[in-house]
Amino acid sequence: MQSKLGTEVCSTRVRLVAMAMAVGAWSAPPASVSIARAQDAAPENRVVDTRPVEALVAVVGARTPSGGSDVVLLSDVELVAALALARGGATDVRPTPALLQAALDQIVGEVLIRREATRLGAVAPTGEEIARQSDAIARSIGGQDVLEALLTRHHASAAEIGMLAERRAIVERFLSANLEGASEVTEADVEEAYAEAAHPFAGRPLEEVREALRAWLRVTLVDAYVARWLTTLRGRVEVNVLRPFVQTEPATTDGTPAAGPHAGGTGDVGSR
Repeated sequence: MQSKLGTEVCSTRVRLVAMAMAVGAWSAPPASVSIARAQDAAPENRVVDTRPVEALVAVVGARTPSGGSDVVLLSDVELVAALALARGGATDVRPTPALLQAALDQIVGEVLIRREATRLGAVAPTGEEIARQSDAIARSIGGQDVLEALLTRHHASAAEIGMLAERRAIVERFLSANLEGASEVTEADVEEAYAEAAHPFAGRPLEEVREALRAWLRVTLVDAYVARWLTTLRGRVEVNVLRPFVQTEPATTDGTPAAGPHAGGTGDVGSR
């Protein structure tokens, strides 16, 4: 029974690096413009994106693409959405606007944390850590053959998986170093949460679900911490969503979102 319960909460653990943010509408520059996402990683491990901008969706760190900004392309969003569908066994389903928006939010959240890690001089991930993330992506959808077929269908490349894996390796390393102790759950916490019944295990005996509930509480605590962290980072770093998939803010007459949470500002996350 414990093995079954462990499986129920296992999938939620990936949310430690699946960040939620609301960020929005501009036309893409000429296709000849290229993007170089040079990370502060060791040269032999760095993955650089030199694809032409076929459809620009968001810019992180500036209003428009610049040397100090990160960009999110439509193909990035579609790839993350396709991977999410494939994890559920849906390989030939078109993503909904809501799923595309969730994929965009996740990417922007990961980019913000990657930028913060770089700002603070965090140690870059090793080639082995990046490879481990690539393997995890393939395993999550059924293996390397399934991944290669997905890339072919979406006209994507292994290099795009490499960039995704590198970003996630940076995020995972940084969060592991900065969230130590943030998910401590005591016996009293478990018993109080069980009594409130605001959890996925309501109706089952406490002793049967104790460890699964503890794991769920840990993930919930880290989720809350990361959400507050990203709110602060969003206030510090400009995020300009040029093509929102779901309208979350009132639009102005020219079609761009009204001033909102992406306005610039300062925060104290990771400050030193």
